[in-house]
Amino acid sequence: MDISFDKRVELLLGLQFCVERDRPNILYPDGNFFCDTLPSYCEAFYELYKKAASEEFVEYIAEGGLDTYNRTIEIAFSLDKFYHIGDTKEIVYIESRNPRFNKSFLQKELCEFVKKADFDGFFDEKKGLLAEAIEAYRVALCSKAEFDEQIFSEFYGYSLGKYKVILYNFAHGGYGMQNKELIVNLQGFRNVGNDEKHIMMKPSSCVITCLHEFSHPYLNPLGEKYFENVDLTAFFKNAIENGLDSCYNNPIVLINEYMVRAVQFYLGKKYLNPKDIESMIEWHKTRLGYCYIEEVMSLFDLRWKYASFEDFYKNEVVDFFIK
Repeated sequence: MDISFDKRVELLLGLQFCVERDRPNILYPDGNFFCDTLPSYCEAFYELYKKAASEEFVEYIAEGGLDTYNRTIEIAFSLDKFYHIGDTKEIVYIESRNPRFNKSFLQKELCEFVKKADFDGFFDEKKGLLAEAIEAYRVALCSKAEFDEQIFSEFYGYSLGKYKVILYNFAHGGYGMQNKELIVNLQGFRNVGNDEKHIMMKPSSCVITCLHEFSHPYLNPLGEKYFENVDLTAFFKNAIENGLDSCYNNPIVLINEYMVRAVQFYLGKKYLNPKDIESMIEWHKTRLGYCYIEEVMSLFDLRWKYASFEDFYKNEVVDFFIK
């Protein structure tokens, strides 16, 4: 499995991290989205930011011009090697929904920042540290059993393409998306070692996030297909009342999250300690709004009654959520 850092993602998340560091909660009012993953790395980038980011660019970012969550990542993926923004369908969508996004201004400011800060030189200089982080991720991912990406094609019954992990600094969270023939898991890197001489990651974080994010491209289209015209108002309200994060802002998104989180625990039994799985499930039930996560997991025992995963989904999953 290919594991790497992407300097375009580092650039955009790094800029947001710096704006938020100076003006807490300006981008994410709920707080706690950004973090110092590798302090020497984050501090060095912050120094570049203070030197090279124009006042106009800082205000543009503070006002949401890099958008939020996965859309920030999609902007990053649209950048070519010269930091020019391509005319992707994702960019067209962002232009239609975010009046603060200004493609020509952003491209000009990014190019000027990269040149003035020598961002490419900074990223090359940090490759040794990032290589250590990648190795720490590999070790954590396979701490109990060798992680086998075949688990997805076996479970879903087909493959969408090759699997790639992109780690990133500066922020929590993760994103799963399909990018051409790649299934991409973007995951925030967290060093739980004593310092940067002993870089480590938690096995549960690596395994669960891989199973979660790689499953989104398989499951999201089914949620959109089978729940488009279904009234799930009461179900959605129940999740909100029990702690659902505000970023999951409609019933279909909630269905998709229920499914990937159920998959991560159902398949995660192969790679993690049962007690760790149990505690994470309990946290989801009591604090995160996924009150029926165990019932959804139990549906997967019926998976092999059906010739295809989609047949299983429309006969078992759809009926469960409607009821």
